Amino acid sequence: MVLPRMDVISLKSYNYKHLLWWDVEHLTEVMKGRFLECTSTLSFLVNLDLSSNKLEGQIPEELTFLTGLIGLNLSRNQLSGMMPEKMGELEVLESLDLSLNELSGLIPSSLSTLTKLSHLNLSYNNFSGQIPNGNQLQTLDDPSIYADNPLLCGTSLLKKCLDDEPRQDNKDNGPKIGCLCL
Repeated sequence: MVLPRMDVISLKSYNYKHLLWWDVEHLTEVMKGRFLECTSTLSFLVNLDLSSNKLEGQIPEELTFLTGLIGLNLSRNQLSGMMPEKMGELEVLESLDLSLNELSGLIPSSLSTLTKLSHLNLSYNNFSGQIPNGNQLQTLDDPSIYADNPLLCGTSLLKKCLDDEPRQDNKDNGPKIGCLCL
């Protein structure tokens, strides 16, 4: 499918339901003057780079149906909302770049199950909360991965989460009485 040239492509109104039937799709590709016909083409899709396309709206959960993806780059768009929780179902994903968007909310804990992930860039978004713990995410400890997400905290950042701080025990557990004088 060829998208018409637009200033902004909205993902809000696009119907991704057809991806459920991706195994009946056909693709004819012309390479060096030869016609190549493929069926079940989306299973061959290993890299999807839609960076710098002025895409807006949420990341469609249907992208997680592309289980053969090794690389996904949606950087430098105007994507908003939360990252799909099912992003962790992209089991062979090695590279994920969602930088320079307007994504927000928690980073899904399912991301910590991506054992092949070796490149991650979530910088310049509005993610918040604690970076999920997991074997693979702990190896990706460069703070620039999460740069300019002021409400994000975790062991990979200098900003620790409140839950990580040791609690001080008060020896006096009695009632506290406050006073406001005007």
